[in-house]
Amino acid sequence: FVDTALYALAEAATAFGLEFVWSKAANKSLSVKAGKARLERTRVGISGPNGIAVPYTFKAATDPAEADKAMLVVTLKNQIASYEQAA
Repeated sequence: FVDTALYALAEAATAFGLEFVWSKAANKSLSVKAGKARLERTRVGISGPNGIAVPYTFKAATDPAEADKAMLVVTLKNQIASYEQAA
């Protein structure tokens, strides 16, 4: 728990862009992006001498600003040029 930024977003139900990126190398990564996410309100619990841990769940909505109106955009980067299937 560094500051109250996420807590304030959850309390105000403010929509914001959220992206998780897992990277193994410069050309190997997985990204999950929600262009319009809202954190659900949560309680701040104190459990022991190691600090405060605050788990958040979020809900994503379609983002009118995105060209494809996607709720989530998942991007995989690796050495495979295309996964397109022949018709």
